Amino acid sequence: MYQFSKGFRLVVPYVDRHVCVVKECWNGLKAEEVLKLWLPFLADRHVECAFETSRVQIDGIPVNPHTVLRSGRKLEHHFHRHEPEVLWDPVDVTYVDDQIIVVSKPCSIPVHPVGRYKRNTILSILEYEKPHLLAENKQLRVVHRLDRLVSGVLLLARSSAVASDVCNLILQCKVTKEYVARVKGIFPSGRVEVCDPIRILQEDPLVCGTCPQGKPAMTVFEREAILPNQCESLVRCWPVTGRLHQIRVHLKALGHPIVNDVRYGGVSANPSIASVPDPENYAKMRWCEECEAGTRDTSSVNRDDLVSTSICLHALSYACSHPMHRWRFEVPRPHWAV
Repeated sequence: MYQFSKGFRLVVPYVDRHVCVVKECWNGLKAEEVLKLWLPFLADRHVECAFETSRVQIDGIPVNPHTVLRSGRKLEHHFHRHEPEVLWDPVDVTYVDDQIIVVSKPCSIPVHPVGRYKRNTILSILEYEKPHLLAENKQLRVVHRLDRLVSGVLLLARSSAVASDVCNLILQCKVTKEYVARVKGIFPSGRVEVCDPIRILQEDPLVCGTCPQGKPAMTVFEREAILPNQCESLVRCWPVTGRLHQIRVHLKALGHPIVNDVRYGGVSANPSIASVPDPENYAKMRWCEECEAGTRDTSSVNRDDLVSTSICLHALSYACSHPMHRWRFEVPRPHWAV
């Protein structure tokens, strides 16, 4: 399933499928019209090829572009999936018991399937490389978020009951989360508390920001060190709440964004990145006979390119001091924070 080359973990392309039930508002429309409404990101040539190769099906039966669809039927689109590469860094399991698995998550790898990532995720990698750790129902459960670009401690539950318990502790702010970030400028000394509400400002790509109409958010910061270049600081971060991109947004609001967080005011280590980093931007196109379409040629990608799409934010530890749930899990620091 995986190949390793030039410091990357690559997924061998494979046939996957999108599945949905035909909506009432699509009733009476032609199959081609519905496919474009359902999956608007598909190029016209891809849609044409999908019908030519019988990869659009209703209840398992191939249909042509002019087939009229009825609501309630199962619609499938089979396609050749090419996943973006991630860094070939080990997914180390640092703790295991009958309830929890603790992982040191590398940067560049999403935790669970999202967007174009399905097998190049922490959950899928663990399932493939360490199947003995899976629960009885062959599924680990995510109890908290870590962005794809972020590294650090990640807790996975081995049952739905444990997942529910840990999620509730986090929602009730009973879990202390500690991060370290490398930021621009000389960060103020002493305790710095930010309580600016946060909301989503843009969906694609996802961008959040401070806004009076946003959800309540609180992060505590403390400078750990001024780096030798006198232009950057190491900062410890304790997010009290858990909003999307909370630490990144609050650091930007303070005027000290994470040094390489391009989305929130940082500067990329790779001058070829003009805006929001995406590993797909670095690959040239090549022809895929299976897809009959252009796809990415990862041979043109350098490991340094993908490293630069990760940010200097690392989850150091998660700890709970609740009388019924006392635990603390931590992982080593990354090289940029030693």
